[in-house]
Amino acid sequence: MIVYDGKTGERLLTVTDEHQNSQFGQALAAVGDIDGDNTPDFAIAAQSKSGGSVAIISGRTGNSLYELQGEGPGDRFGAVLHKLPDWRGDHRPVLAVTSLRGGPTGGGYVRVFDLAHGAPLQTFAMTGGRLGYGMINLGDRTGDGLLDLGVMSIALDGATTLWVMSYADITNGNGPWPGNTPR
Repeated sequence: MIVYDGKTGERLLTVTDEHQNSQFGQALAAVGDIDGDNTPDFAIAAQSKSGGSVAIISGRTGNSLYELQGEGPGDRFGAVLHKLPDWRGDHRPVLAVTSLRGGPTGGGYVRVFDLAHGAPLQTFAMTGGRLGYGMINLGDRTGDGLLDLGVMSIALDGATTLWVMSYADITNGNGPWPGNTPR
């Protein structure tokens, strides 16, 4: 993938795919300055036969800072990426990553990662459909002082639902999804 300056057309970076025959770049997200070099970094997803992955890329060098892995082949990990600036009330950004298949229930999952080191913080999953076709920052819809993440699911009968998920759901044991677990 080549990154160009939108104003000048100058070539800024070339990011290479380490996975052969993958859908490299199927999803992208701005993640802020993760490595502290005063240049915004980004996340880029890839799908391959061995499974999905999301690389956190230095916006200055184009090198991978670290990589997040899905659970296995065919899970479609990295289908949608969404950064939240303050998920836990600690002023540290996180990246939510969807997987359209797999997870604790087989119906897909959303895993939330700490962007500082790539540590998984939380997993949401559901039964009776596919979770993770889209995500949106909903602000603080639940009034708990924390950002809420809207995650779209498609049920087996084709009905769509927007789930409101919060870090407080795991800390308080709330949520209708069986895979609502800390990692």
